[in-house]
Amino acid sequence: MRIAGAILLGLILVGTSGLAVGWETMGQEFLTGAALGYVGGVVGAQVGSALVRAAGWGTIGGNLVGIVAGYMGYALGSTLGAGIGVAWTGLSLGANGDVVLGFLGATAGTGLAFGIAALTDWEWAFYFGAPLASLGATLGFSLPVRAATTQD
Repeated sequence: MRIAGAILLGLILVGTSGLAVGWETMGQEFLTGAALGYVGGVVGAQVGSALVRAAGWGTIGGNLVGIVAGYMGYALGSTLGAGIGVAWTGLSLGANGDVVLGFLGATAGTGLAFGIAALTDWEWAFYFGAPLASLGATLGFSLPVRAATTQD
């Protein structure tokens, strides 16, 4: 929670003055990315668990591997959902962001969420996965825009 608060405080203090897109665009990218990140995460967790159950793998009554597959599916789904949401919104609003860096940022955000969860409680991965993936995707998508406009 402190890490997410520190990231948010940094964005508030520094602002988006170094970016070519404004708060409105980044805010819409973030919200859409977080929403689609949660949807993708839930779908990924369900698909991962269902595939493991269908294959008959597992220990402790068949639950342990299903839980791990659910977490892996959530990580993949929230990363893809957040990346797609941010890129879709940014491109729809006319921002010329970098989609690849957006997906790399989403991956980093999901990794940060799972790192926080590993240090605290694994339940936090579900809470922070989509928002941090969306924040990483938003920053990755929007930062190259400023670099491209300042070189002209």
